Amino acid sequence: MKTKWKDEDLERFWNELKVDPTNIKKANTNWNACGNYFRGDIRSGQFVINAFKECALSSKEGVVALAKAYRTLFLMSGESPYKNFFDQELIISIRDAK
Repeated sequence: MKTKWKDEDLERFWNELKVDPTNIKKANTNWNACGNYFRGDIRSGQFVINAFKECALSSKEGVVALAKAYRTLFLMSGESPYKNFFDQELIISIRDAK
């Protein structure tokens, strides 16, 4: 049985990610915890950006992690990326990660 995370757990995960925002492992931990929230899956496109943007800005692997999270979100909910979530800096990082 998967752990069902509480509010204080998610707050801790977000705080840990804020300290090390380019850490893909921490971003994935945060993303997965949001999917196993005790009130239900709360992941959204905004959560993808909040968790993975700095990772994507810092490395090609971060771009891949962001893309995987968005794909997961799309497959589970049908939510696709919103153009207004992507600033010019992020768009350039994604484009240059080829």
